[in-house]
Amino acid sequence: MNLPGSLTDATDLHRVGLTKVPRTAAGQIALDQLLAQFPGAILLEDATGQGISYIIPDAHVHMTTTASGTTLNVNGHVQQFATDPFTALDAVCALLGVSLDGTPATTELPFTSGLVGAFAYELGQFVEPIEARLPTGELMRLRFADTVIAIDHASDTCTVSVTPHRFDRRSAQRRLKALERQRVHTPAPVRPFQPQTVTPLTSNLSAAEYYRIVDRIKAHIADGAVFQVNIAQQFSATIDTDLAQLYQALRTHSAAPYGAVFPDCGLAAVSPETFLKVRGRQVETRPIKGTRRRHDSAAVDAALADDLATSVKDRAENVMVVDMQRNDLGRVCIPGSVTVPALTQVVAHPTVWHLESTVAGLLRDDATYGSLLQATFPCGSITGAPKRAAMQYIAAYEPDARGFYCGAYGYLGTGMADLAVAIRTAQYDGVTARFGAGGGVVADSTAPGEYLESLEKAELFRRAVNGRFPAPPVPPV
Repeated sequence: MNLPGSLTDATDLHRVGLTKVPRTAAGQIALDQLLAQFPGAILLEDATGQGISYIIPDAHVHMTTTASGTTLNVNGHVQQFATDPFTALDAVCALLGVSLDGTPATTELPFTSGLVGAFAYELGQFVEPIEARLPTGELMRLRFADTVIAIDHASDTCTVSVTPHRFDRRSAQRRLKALERQRVHTPAPVRPFQPQTVTPLTSNLSAAEYYRIVDRIKAHIADGAVFQVNIAQQFSATIDTDLAQLYQALRTHSAAPYGAVFPDCGLAAVSPETFLKVRGRQVETRPIKGTRRRHDSAAVDAALADDLATSVKDRAENVMVVDMQRNDLGRVCIPGSVTVPALTQVVAHPTVWHLESTVAGLLRDDATYGSLLQATFPCGSITGAPKRAAMQYIAAYEPDARGFYCGAYGYLGTGMADLAVAIRTAQYDGVTARFGAGGGVVADSTAPGEYLESLEKAELFRRAVNGRFPAPPVPPV
């Protein structure tokens, strides 16, 4: 593929405010109806109603990575990258003009152009090689965003940013005119998936198998081979809906800050956890470890939050992950710049309480998106400690690949990035939806307690598909 050194010109940015966008009865921008105007668009949504949400139409510039290599497809013109995934990511970023260096094109809109998509958990095998099944399927699926529709919830405004291709500058004007014509269209709202009958859920691990795995990991911990291992089961449901409706159903039960719909890889996500947030050379990660289910009774709910805040086990798990994240960021940050601004804070979410911390640092001048991901992927909160040993046991005991679950998703832009840990995430192929849930096993874990925690985290999926969990836990045999 014979392309210029950069496909985009960040200085030639066209922006237009859309005033006649679909609105709700309360006068707010109807994001779901706006999304419906752009079939196949990616949605990145702060479903809590804060910050900025994005709709990203398909620009027909896609990057796909598998175990055999990376492909960049630009309007049907294909270029292959045989290097490792992280080096390939840097090469594609350079070609598309996406750099960790620099500042955003505007201060009003944090994200106007870059790469948007998802990273599979098994990409981590290129960071920590382990004796396990070879990764199959897609490891990275990213789309170049040359058109970004941004909805600012604070000011209730909608703005379109278009960064034109250098090889086709007139396409920017065509897209702007098309968007202007579409702004008056008000389609029917996208309704959540609401099945009328109970959907039986299956799991790739029975309760007895889950119990046995927990006990085996505790034996490995007692032997000193590992300190913590995050084990998950994957629930499945056969449903008749589409990805946007499934996302709506998940969002109904968990209005998380990292709502997302990725049609390219069949992903619907409502993650509460920040994996990497980059602003200039500042980087931070916010690991979550420690969970309690919310309760309808205010008194009981407060007691559960207090129980989490005072839990020695949960705090120890969280601190263990914080130490790992400090070490990971230390590989790409200026020595001495990595700090912990917040440690083990209790944070409320719609269905659960979480124990969260913040680790921050200042990236070195030679850091790139590829080197940052290589240093930190996958997030320590979904592996265990030490990371390599934990990943080895995950591969040995979990019967199926995780895929995009426990990976990451979000955007990489000029001088800024925002990636979430891919938890509370459904992978949907149009027939079967899969949803992973688990927790960190440590020395004083109990098998029934760990199994119950996985059910608590999967509760929003059960509600979203009107599901019924498999048979209740039985004693291990």
